[in-house]
Amino acid sequence: MRFLADENVPNSIKKIITDRGYDLLDVKKTKLVGSSDMKLWKLARKENRIIVSFDLDFANIIQYPPSRGNGVIVIRPKGMTFNQLRRRFKSFISKIDKIGVGKSLVVISRTSTRVRR
Repeated sequence: MRFLADENVPNSIKKIITDRGYDLLDVKKTKLVGSSDMKLWKLARKENRIIVSFDLDFANIIQYPPSRGNGVIVIRPKGMTFNQLRRRFKSFISKIDKIGVGKSLVVISRTSTRVRR
């Protein structure tokens, strides 16, 4: 599985992804820093990557339709401590193969994980 981490994703979340052996393109380590969301979405589509972001703009299914992408995971940290956030994401990533995120929008919050296909 291949991921694209938006520049707002903390290192601890990126480490969870790479520790599971997944391929990760870290926007912070490229010339893509400051790029528009649309540019990142198009790159993710081209390279078959799942976007991971804290940016709620990626949850706009009109602008970023799940059926046309490779998957978007939006993390909503409101009400979570840093440790809770890491645990929620780690729990999700451990089940990602069963859940399946291809052509889906996943929103991870303090109380739920919602998947929209």
